[in-house]
Amino acid sequence: MNTLAFKIEPCPVANDHQVRLIVDGHDWFEDDDTLGIDPPEFFAQGALISGGMITVGRCGCGAVGCDNIEFEVERKSPGVIWRVREGVSYVFRESDYDRLIEAASSDFSWEDANRTAERLVADVLAGTTIDDGFQFDWASARVGHGKITLSYSRAGEQRTFDFGWDGVTPESAIPGAKRFKQTRVDQGVGGQPATPPRVGD
Repeated sequence: MNTLAFKIEPCPVANDHQVRLIVDGHDWFEDDDTLGIDPPEFFAQGALISGGMITVGRCGCGAVGCDNIEFEVERKSPGVIWRVREGVSYVFRESDYDRLIEAASSDFSWEDANRTAERLVADVLAGTTIDDGFQFDWASARVGHGKITLSYSRAGEQRTFDFGWDGVTPESAIPGAKRFKQTRVDQGVGGQPATPPRVGD
């Protein structure tokens, strides 16, 4: 059977990070300019465990959706099969594979303060919906220093909101996320949004 490991490293082109696939001890992307997927997005793919199509790579420009690389995951006990392309597959021992995915998806040692703040804010706002059915997509601390930017979308339309944090201590972003949730998510009524927190609040 094949072996699998993940290496997470910064991706300056996209101002995020990337999951590099290490198959049988070698970086699967080493021979071209393909970039890995940002860790939160990569590990959020349910098909990693349940089976189905997963996105493992993106164009060297850094944009997801541009020249993506996709594998098919198939569970066939006692192995997990990654079908790369016609005639090329990898088979991983099921128990080892499941342990790896669980450990890697809960390992945040690669995060800097910005990425930790984003995760903590996303934990507060995950699954929330604001007025007119806009649903939470992501939180970013990388748009501007000392600012958390939130994205909510509906049918291709996006709304963004900002609130402040100290830019150093990830936990300092949590109060702003909770205030946003209270004023915009919990108390927004009839499509008339409450006033969102201001930058610096």
